[in-house]
Amino acid sequence: MVTAAEQVARAVLQNSPFVRCFECLSRQVGLLDRAVREAAQVMIVRDDFHVARRVCYTCGRTDDVLVSGKGP
Repeated sequence: MVTAAEQVARAVLQNSPFVRCFECLSRQVGLLDRAVREAAQVMIVRDDFHVARRVCYTCGRTDDVLVSGKGP
């Protein structure tokens, strides 16, 4: 069974270098926005992910996005 964090991490890595806001990312992986945000918290603590403010590739809004790699 694949965890929500694994699903979200896979999507973020597959989308790279493009980023999606949490709302668009949740639609992509088929999870509720809240579940994606909770998974992101786990990934930030455990893995090599951080939140940044960028333009969403899908909807074009400037919002918080989850990206791989160390934060600034």
